[in-house]
Amino acid sequence: MNAIDLTNIHLHYGTGREIGEAVLSGADLRVADGEIVGLLGASGAGKSTLLRVIAGLQPPSSGTVVVAGKTTDDDGMRPVPPHLRDCTMVFQDAQLFPHRTVAANVAYGLEAAKVPRAQRRQRVTEVLDMVQISELADRAVTALSGGQAQRVALARCLVLNPAVILFDEPLSALDRGLRQTLAVDIRKLLKQTGTSAIYVTHDPGEATTLADRIAVVEDGKILELGLVGELDSSTLTTSVTRLLGDIGEVSGTVTAVAEQSTTIALVDQHVVLPGRHGSIGDTVMVQLRR
Repeated sequence: MNAIDLTNIHLHYGTGREIGEAVLSGADLRVADGEIVGLLGASGAGKSTLLRVIAGLQPPSSGTVVVAGKTTDDDGMRPVPPHLRDCTMVFQDAQLFPHRTVAANVAYGLEAAKVPRAQRRQRVTEVLDMVQISELADRAVTALSGGQAQRVALARCLVLNPAVILFDEPLSALDRGLRQTLAVDIRKLLKQTGTSAIYVTHDPGEATTLADRIAVVEDGKILELGLVGELDSSTLTTSVTRLLGDIGEVSGTVTAVAEQSTTIALVDQHVVLPGRHGSIGDTVMVQLRR
């Protein structure tokens, strides 16, 4: 079973004679269980709109949306409301509740689901430890840094054990170094929990660091480009090639340095490069094969 099945999704704003230009025009996408898909596209291409359709925040004009084996939207069918879909969403600005502490923010979904208090506390403690912010449990979210706030937003999603997490450019407001660090951490957490994800970003390097597979929204459709590290630029259109830019660049940590080689740990693999590239513990950028 796929985590997400999108079939022939169309969406345009307006009704009757006021129908505007289509945002999505026959978009199709399959996301396998446990897979992370990085979704790129020009500004205004419809990336965020696509996530909103999957989450139930924006009904499609037509087409079928299946999340975790359950049809949530289909032509003529009453849509399944967002809170009954087996997916959660992380936004660019985190959208935390300012009057709640970190732990209370993470616990919110469990409270809404009427999970008993003792189970809520245990689950919140587990997830805060998982995202490495357990020491912030009692802190006001208004006192958090941008990176800490996004870890809270991620924890608030993970605590519900969703089949799918949708990421809408969650790291775009952070500096590049922090984006790379959090991208690596997010990937590790998703793989640890077996959670499927669609990760929308404008940063090709971030997409490569985090995703298993890359897709692009263009002209209202989804172009599935293939696995990270196996992209063949000779088969891509000029517009997509320009969009991808440094798609193969990912960050890694130097783990060993020999006379004529350097071993670098990437997200879930090690590579050995000829020559010396820094010292043990240094963070370096690696260009994957394209």
